[in-house]
Amino acid sequence: MPPFGFDNSTIKIFVDKEIFESEYFIFNPSVPTKSIRIKSTDLRKIYENLENEIKYFIQEEDAFEIVDN
Repeated sequence: MPPFGFDNSTIKIFVDKEIFESEYFIFNPSVPTKSIRIKSTDLRKIYENLENEIKYFIQEEDAFEIVDN
């Protein structure tokens, strides 16, 4: 499933903040034989322009915590 692009803006998108620690983010665009590589900074810009509510989280030990972006 792509990390963005839902037609329904009521769907919340949960994002692991650690993905922004890497220079690139690679994902499958719902086609198992294809991959897309984008800069993590560009991915952040995409999230900032979506109508969906974005929830960022971090993992601390064995639990997840929702944090501000």
